[in-house]
Amino acid sequence: VTYVLGLLLPLVVGFYLLMSLLEDSGYLPRVAVLFDRVLGFLGLNGRAVIPMVLGFGCDTMATIVTRTLETRRERILSTLLLALAIPCSAQLGVVMGMLAAISFSAALIWVGVIFLVLLLVGWLAARVIPGERSPLIVELPPLRMPVFTNVIFKTLARVEWYIKEAVPLFLLGTVLLFVLDTIHVLPALIEFLRPVVTGWL
Repeated sequence: VTYVLGLLLPLVVGFYLLMSLLEDSGYLPRVAVLFDRVLGFLGLNGRAVIPMVLGFGCDTMATIVTRTLETRRERILSTLLLALAIPCSAQLGVVMGMLAAISFSAALIWVGVIFLVLLLVGWLAARVIPGERSPLIVELPPLRMPVFTNVIFKTLARVEWYIKEAVPLFLLGTVLLFVLDTIHVLPALIEFLRPVVTGWL
């Protein structure tokens, strides 16, 4: 409970708040236009930037949002990239916490590796999966100042969704670990996996 609410919730709230500000200001369609050429290298059009950005908050929600993409090929490519190269806020929290104990250069190396995986997987998948990249046709709404109440309501709705999804999973994981520890399976499992975790990883 401390982990999911103390460590991850502030990160998730900050991400969803920023996302709601961008959404309400009319800037997100402009982001799609800006990223159209970059995502073209990965076989996608600029519209795919929205699930990609959402993936940094929650990969599950981002995968659901890929339904807004026009072709089945684009939905497959986006889902593949979300699964292999876009770390969600929970993963980001854990990885950054671990890397903070090492060095800033370790964090930069990790970001570089993730970026290379994104480019390599996207480029290869775009050549392997049959089909053509669809052109980006999007209406650009006028830029405006975000409405405070809209931003707050959108952020709260998304945070509520996160709590309903994440808290039960964390509680289930904690109960499972407690049961395994109580019946003395967890220490044996730790010893069994020690060469992999402390050695290879």
